[in-house]
This record gives sequence, C-alpha cells and structure tokens, in this order.
Amino acid sequence: MHEFSIAESLMEIVLEEATKHRASKILRVKIRAGKLMGIVPDLLTFAFKSLSEETIAEGAELEIEEIPFQGKCRNCGFFFSIGDFFGICPQCGSDNLEIEGGNDLELVGLEIERSEN
Repeated sequence: MHEFSIAESLMEIVLEEATKHRASKILRVKIRAGKLMGIVPDLLTFAFKSLSEETIAEGAELEIEEIPFQGKCRNCGFFFSIGDFFGICPQCGSDNLEIEGGNDLELVGLEIERSEN
C-alpha cells in the first residue's frame, strides 16, 4: 500500500506549510494526483486521517482531484486522452505513442485557521 508512504510525505509538507502560515488548525487539504500514480483515494484518505491524529490536521478533509494522462502520437503529433483510446492514436491509427503527464502529485491548497498571536 504505497498510499501510506504518500500520506506520510503529504502530512510532512502540510504540517510544514501550516507552520509557515501560523495555522492553529488545518481544515482542508486539496491535492491533485496523476492517474498514473495508481492512488486509491479511499486508502490515501484513510492513511491521511490515521497520520493526522493528534496533530493540527486531525479531522481535516482531504480533497483529491485526479489528473488524467495523455498520449501523444509520435507519427502525427496528436494529443489525446489515454483513457479513451488506449494503445492506438485515434487520429491516424498508429501505435507509436508517448505517454505525457499523469504521474504528478501536487499540493494545491490548504484551508486553515490561524493562531491569534
């Protein structure tokens, strides 16, 4: 279950960012995860909730946006969603493809409560 190690890294980054912004509580964490990462959202959410216990992130909502990946045909240069046409270019029928994107993980937002002092 690689979701646990992803959640550990995410928690480290989230707590660091929250500290920089003098957060007293983290309410929501928003990430974008590439489809090629193979993340199971329920497992990542479970791992995140487990790791957040007894931290300022306890009870925070984890919002996961899945980023699709694209294929690029090396013959005609056409870009297309791999999920729709896996294996062949829908433009020219070639199988000479290159996969682009979809393996990124990005923290895109934190909703926090700030400390008064």
